[in-house]
Amino acid sequence: MKKIGIAHSGLPYLMDDELYVIEEVFKRTQDETRVKLNSVGEDTSNHTLPSLVNDTLILIRYQDDTTQMNTYKAFLAKIMGAAGKDMKKIDIVAMNKLKGMKAKTVIENSLAKSILAFGMDTDNPNNIELRNFQDKRIIICSPIELIHSDKERKIKLWQLMKELFNLE
Repeated sequence: MKKIGIAHSGLPYLMDDELYVIEEVFKRTQDETRVKLNSVGEDTSNHTLPSLVNDTLILIRYQDDTTQMNTYKAFLAKIMGAAGKDMKKIDIVAMNKLKGMKAKTVIENSLAKSILAFGMDTDNPNNIELRNFQDKRIIICSPIELIHSDKERKIKLWQLMKELFNLE
């Protein structure tokens, strides 16, 4: 720190304390991740997010806006139960209901460290991969409609879930 002498300026008339300048190297900086989540631009949504306080988050973007959660609830309960997770302790957000909201916004406002994102990569619906974003780990995967009925995709999802939840 550098001490600024206030006697050489008009400041003594305004204050009688010593002033210090904090050098740039002492300022706290925040590292920003370079991983993109295919979320470009600002949210256009005026929706209020639900309280996202659990350590696991599931994001779902259905291929068809008329699809209901009940259709896939048993499938989600089965795969999350296999991973030792209780559905009551998981936040689930259907992105189709939050028109204009980016998945990145939901992820950043969630306390979850482990995230499954179904159907978020609309450019590559066959993509299933584990990514790190900030201090969170995310499985980006195919739409739930495709995984639900495809054995190979289920196997790939389960392999990544074992890594995500540190199983075996």
